[in-house]
Amino acid sequence: MSRRPVAPRDLFSVRWLSDVQLSADGARVACVETRLDERLDGLRSRILVIDVVAGAVMASASPDDASDRGPRWSPDGTRLVFVGVRDGVSRLWSTDRDGGGVAPITGSPFAAGEPAWSPDGASIALTVTRSLDGPPTHERPVLVEVTTDDYKRDGHPVGEGRTSSAIWVVTADGGAARALTAGTATDRRPAWSPDGRSVAFLSDRGREGRASAINDLWLVDAAVGGQDGAPPTRLTDGSGPVVAFSWSPDGARVASLGHGQGSAQGLGWRLRIVDADGRRRAATEVALVDDPPFALGLTPRSDDGRGMGDASLLWVEDGEGERIWTRWADGGRGAVGWVALDGQWQPVITGDRAAVSWSVAPSAGRLAFIASDPDDPGEVLVTALDGTGERTISHQNREWLAQVELGSTEIVSAAGPGEQAIEGWLTRPPSAVGATAAAPLIVAVHGGPHYSVGLRFSFETHRLAALGHAVLNTDPRGSLGYGETFGRAVVGDWGGVDLADVLALTDAASGASGIDPDRLAITGVSYGGYLTLWAISQDDRFRAAISENGISDLFAAFGTSEDAGLWWLAEMTHAPWERPMDWVDRSAVRFADRITTPLLLIHAELDQNVSITQSEQMYAALRSLGRPVEFVRVPGEGHLMDLVGTARFRVARMERIAEFLARHL
Repeated sequence: MSRRPVAPRDLFSVRWLSDVQLSADGARVACVETRLDERLDGLRSRILVIDVVAGAVMASASPDDASDRGPRWSPDGTRLVFVGVRDGVSRLWSTDRDGGGVAPITGSPFAAGEPAWSPDGASIALTVTRSLDGPPTHERPVLVEVTTDDYKRDGHPVGEGRTSSAIWVVTADGGAARALTAGTATDRRPAWSPDGRSVAFLSDRGREGRASAINDLWLVDAAVGGQDGAPPTRLTDGSGPVVAFSWSPDGARVASLGHGQGSAQGLGWRLRIVDADGRRRAATEVALVDDPPFALGLTPRSDDGRGMGDASLLWVEDGEGERIWTRWADGGRGAVGWVALDGQWQPVITGDRAAVSWSVAPSAGRLAFIASDPDDPGEVLVTALDGTGERTISHQNREWLAQVELGSTEIVSAAGPGEQAIEGWLTRPPSAVGATAAAPLIVAVHGGPHYSVGLRFSFETHRLAALGHAVLNTDPRGSLGYGETFGRAVVGDWGGVDLADVLALTDAASGASGIDPDRLAITGVSYGGYLTLWAISQDDRFRAAISENGISDLFAAFGTSEDAGLWWLAEMTHAPWERPMDWVDRSAVRFADRITTPLLLIHAELDQNVSITQSEQMYAALRSLGRPVEFVRVPGEGHLMDLVGTARFRVARMERIAEFLARHL
């Protein structure tokens, strides 16, 4: 059977696997399979259970309009609990080890999430979310009183979408549920102590209503915690963010990923250890031997939501000592490995791919992970704890991949200012396109700017390549996974070395065989949209540009996002009124009169991270100058529209971009 190029509607055929979970005996793997559902006009997910030996895949039985997530095995491996959404309400459900016998857990609160089994399997800790704004209403308010920093939520009108969450416990056999914490804080990620007496969790308590990038690790007594019981104890010192944690096997300490430098940007996470008794909050950092450049807890991102905000740790003790398992971004590659308490570290899952999720069953000597590469959205693999005997046990994308031809991907290297080595990835059009001439080049700049892209599947890349274009994905300075100096190089200096790096990679790729150096386009989302606009205001080599939810005016961006400007203060290192020209002189709208490149602006109307006024200003400026500009507004969507947007929007977006490129490239 001949293969065809990728088309926009192929997005409905892709299956994204995530949240892999091994049973304690290593015999079963559970994971979440997500797809874009055309009928439901959005994302839908279900739980898969895979027999590690036989490779049989069993899906949890659920209604067509349900969406399931968060699978967690009971300690004895006989039951699986998960969060099931039915009729718009989430609660805990359970199934047997083969995915059958699905039933709700009686007594489970609504708006449930993040289940965690107690060590004895008798109870389940979870989060329960409640609205701080009340139910949405179609009535237009007369006044909206603003009294907090965090009065916005992305994807929602002002006055809607704000939530808090508390830690609850429900008995596994369906008894009454009870709250361990209360209030308006966001308590999340519960995890039981090894002795089952306490539950640790992450929280912004003490900072409710204020903009803050800092949270702490907290502890609550599992028996008497609650509104009238013992209050939670803070374990960390409030010096910076904490994104993941794991108990030591003896329960005396807790390992975490984070840092102690407040809201500072461009930093990798550090591995830190704190005592679990709460008497000494200062953490001890585990200094990694040889100071490797990789970014702990991260993995390269792509155009699906995997790898965003889901860092994890597991502290284990085996015959060779204590080790803390995690993943890390090593440039454009995503590895899984362990770190010892003396700073020694060892990658176990490596290669030209990105591990987006992992799980370890220490007693079974088995590791499961989901890996994606440029040619595959990702499947579940298993291996021994030393990385030997690797094999694939799922094939959820095999049928679709057999129907399409993907372009080949190769690394592109260049030297930026100061002879800094920079890398990117060039995907060429597939032969099924039938192109005979040299291909135009689309340069893609990722958002952030503090993460990396690289060797994982990107539907957007292959969809553009299927139009006959070559696509260059780039990791300029500011990207994480290349060392702290590299990651912080753009802090306070957007539009400096980052643009120079992108242009250096553009020169390298456009000089490759089969690429037409006279037909270049540039595109990006969020920060990538900023650099796209900045590039065409400073350089005229591009024949077309596309900015999505992009930033044209740094000064005007301050204070318009969900966090009331906190992130901008950290990223720019000072306030706009302190050194205003630092903000103005790196804003593309300041140089709108230099822009002659045809530009397509796409912006979500409910973007509460980058206000749509950023695109409105650029559109108005270029219209007044008589320059070629087109503006597409997206009603009802937020900043992450390309990741979680409706099915209708995502297909229409791809078709609109294809039409624009056809006219200008």
